[in-house]
Amino acid sequence: MKKEALLPVMRRTLLALMVVFTAVLQNTVFSAGRISAFLLIPAAVSVAIFEKEFSGMFFGLLCGALWDLASPVTDGVFALVFAVCACACGLLSRYIFRNTLASALLMTVVFSGAVFAVNALFYCFARDPGGVGVYFLRRFLPSAAVTVLILPVYYYAVRSLEKKMNVSFSAF
Repeated sequence: MKKEALLPVMRRTLLALMVVFTAVLQNTVFSAGRISAFLLIPAAVSVAIFEKEFSGMFFGLLCGALWDLASPVTDGVFALVFAVCACACGLLSRYIFRNTLASALLMTVVFSGAVFAVNALFYCFARDPGGVGVYFLRRFLPSAAVTVLILPVYYYAVRSLEKKMNVSFSAF
């Protein structure tokens, strides 16, 4: 097998391992206390920006499935949300936005808002309709801030992997 044909397989395998490692970190180290980092969101956004819409959708599906596995209610809704949002991030980075850290930050904020909306609609609002605002201020907003602060680590890690694998993309 030629080296050029093997590079995409190696790159996507390394990205999948990064996503699995991120899920383990999110559910062990970064889940202490009330504020926890949503590490799978910047991982999905970063991969979707560089891999574009089709591969990004499948990596988003993987991130969402890993999120659902750690969730107490495993109905698969986050797998769908992550797949749609990652596909949207890939499409936006291909056709509308340039592939920059600022656009990745914007997509992460919007992606986090979509995750909050789904979480609030399906889980918080069903239990306690008055507690959604408290959940937003005490749990989601600080967690989203930590998530946005962690995004550059994932963005530059995926970017360096793409550069090392000599993949051409329209950012540089």
